[in-house]
Amino acid sequence: MTLNAITHFRALAIVFVVASHCILLAHYDTPSLMQGTFINLITGATVFFVLISGILFQTVFVPRYSFRRFMRSKLRNVALPYLVLSLPLIVFTTLRDRPHPDTGGAEQILHGATLFFTGNTVIAYWYVPAILVIFLMSPLHMAFQRLSLSHQLSLTAMLYLLSNIAQRSVEDMFIPQSVLYFTPVYLTGMIYSQNRQRFLPPLKRLSLPLLLLAITLAMLAAQAGHYGNYHTGFSLRWTEFDLMMPQKIALSFAILGGLERYADRPIAWSQTLADASFGIFFLHAPMIALLLEAGYQPLFAAPLANIAVMTTLLFALCLSAIALLRRLFPAHSRRLVGA
Repeated sequence: MTLNAITHFRALAIVFVVASHCILLAHYDTPSLMQGTFINLITGATVFFVLISGILFQTVFVPRYSFRRFMRSKLRNVALPYLVLSLPLIVFTTLRDRPHPDTGGAEQILHGATLFFTGNTVIAYWYVPAILVIFLMSPLHMAFQRLSLSHQLSLTAMLYLLSNIAQRSVEDMFIPQSVLYFTPVYLTGMIYSQNRQRFLPPLKRLSLPLLLLAITLAMLAAQAGHYGNYHTGFSLRWTEFDLMMPQKIALSFAILGGLERYADRPIAWSQTLADASFGIFFLHAPMIALLLEAGYQPLFAAPLANIAVMTTLLFALCLSAIALLRRLFPAHSRRLVGA
């Protein structure tokens, strides 16, 4: 399986992620239907990253799988930069949130540990503890990839049903709920990779209908007054149908089908973004937090213009920081910031 299409997909995924977080810098009041549809299309891009992770696990790691070697690489390239970048944020947050000068150190340590294990320091960092748990489940994934396709599809469909009932946790703080929500996406990536030759012809034909389906689902959610992801406290009671998940799966395969059909070749800028994607993920979140802490105000009256300009600015800052770190620490930059 050629990985050029996946490389382009990784590049697009990080653009979606940063753009969706720049909504915080746009200050929407009451979005119009078009604006709400746009918000719903660019948010929830974590699904892209999880789907790509499943594809890469099946493509790259399954043929030479060793749990120890697999987890060592993930701890080195995912957990270590998370530790390096989150610890200063945790120290700052625990000192800032200290409820009373006489509060004991034990309470602050507990607060800091909670921030670390939930990733609730800055926006998006919750993803790292969640994806590390999914990586720890790799022996189960190895068993899954040995099942017949019909059994794989049945199990994944059941997990999607549970995922839609559970939805994402409040502020993404409850990691088991996040793992439940995103596991079927990871398995979908594995199924696609394992059966790519069988799925590719219909996928190429259906990329446009899947794109139209994604836009329709995003519009339906906006029409109902829902913008962004669906979050709820953990329970197995169905409160409302989560339109974000089917929308993002449709959009994922619409993009993937288009890339497999039209752009399955190396592109320099795409490779650059893909290689730096995890570093951009780690760096853009603290930058947004600093802007909000400093009292950032929107630059333009038009929210979409703010999103476009701030996304471009954050990419420029992140890529510059990564280039500098690669120059200063050529052998260690990936362990410091993930790129």
